[in-house]
Amino acid sequence: MAGEARRESMIALKATHQAVRVARDVGYPAVDLGHVFCRQCKVELNWRHPREGFKLICPSCGEMTEVPLHLRAHADRPPIALRERLWDWVAFARGDCGPDYSLPAALKFIFPAILVLTFVGLLIVAIRTLR
Repeated sequence: MAGEARRESMIALKATHQAVRVARDVGYPAVDLGHVFCRQCKVELNWRHPREGFKLICPSCGEMTEVPLHLRAHADRPPIALRERLWDWVAFARGDCGPDYSLPAALKFIFPAILVLTFVGLLIVAIRTLR
C-alpha cells in the first residue's frame, strides 16, 4: 500500500514537471516558480525574508500569504529577538507560562453540582441499607 502511494506521488510530480516544461515551450518562456504574489492585490512579495514563521504580509493591502512549500527551504528563517528570548525565560521563572489548567465557566458550576448529587445519592443508599 505504501508503494502505491509513492507511485502515485511520483506520477503527479512527473506530470507537474512536464506541465511546466510544456508551458515554457508553448508560449510562457518566463515561467518561474520562485515568485510569490499576494492573493488579493497580486503584488509580488519578497519570500526570502518572511516576518512571522513562513508567513508574508503584503505591504499594500496587509493580506497574509504563506511561503509555498517548495520555497521554504530557500527562505531565511526570521530571527528571534534577544528581548523575546529573555522575556520567555523571565516568564518561565515567574511561572507565568505553562499549561492552562483553568476550567470553562460551565464546568465550574456543573462539576460541583454532580459531586453533590452523587454524595446525596450515596447517602440515601446508605440510609436505606441501614434500616
